[in-house]
Amino acid sequence: MTFNVPTILNASDKGAGVLLSNGDLTVTAGTAAGIARSLTKVSSGKWYVEFNRTVGSWMLGIASSSATLSQYPGANNQSMGLFAGSLYYNGSTVEAVGALSATGVFGMAIDADARTLRIFNATGTTTSRAIPFAGDIYLAAGSDSASLGGNLTLNAGASAFTYSVPSGFTPGFALRTAYGMAGNVKDASNANAARTIRGHNRATGVLTCSTVSDASTGNFLLIPFPNSTAEHSVEAFPVSTSEPSLIFDRVVPG
Repeated sequence: MTFNVPTILNASDKGAGVLLSNGDLTVTAGTAAGIARSLTKVSSGKWYVEFNRTVGSWMLGIASSSATLSQYPGANNQSMGLFAGSLYYNGSTVEAVGALSATGVFGMAIDADARTLRIFNATGTTTSRAIPFAGDIYLAAGSDSASLGGNLTLNAGASAFTYSVPSGFTPGFALRTAYGMAGNVKDASNANAARTIRGHNRATGVLTCSTVSDASTGNFLLIPFPNSTAEHSVEAFPVSTSEPSLIFDRVVPG
């Protein structure tokens, strides 16, 4: 079966010089400036995501489908992006917030109904700025340099948020559809249990997914990356090293 899961950045919708890693959640410098758009888009609703920025020159923001992929977020009239503490649009600063620290976790509140964007962190916030471009809204991450250190990582709800979600906003962004493998883990007493679960592509032996089953329900969900319906071997690891792992072979995502 397929599952609705948090969005990622789109490896097929990015500047040629932009590098993605960490399951297409992290942007690092490649050979040229540019952006990566999210795999999904929104046209309505209120959405909240976070980015973790290790160097202030990395730019987080939003873009339309028409934004130029070889330019940084905010370089044109189809995108907006935060550089250090300054919000850019069409190549110019539209708001400078000195209180915004350059690095760390940033919250981004996107109101697609009112067409506004607000970016904040623990030290400051922008105002709710009007989104000047029309059409669907994508998340955007990138830079204006090919020699940047550090990285920028998206959290669209795959892990706990650092800040409280603003009132009225939906945690995360438009979900993506992915092939996955779901199951339940119980211990020797038949009680639901938390265990490390890993999936390997059966043909290549490559580890494609890993998670920990829920301690209360025993349930788990593995989403292979890259996402595919290739056969997998799924292994549930025991707590004690004296016990064997449980291996389920020829498991097909989807």
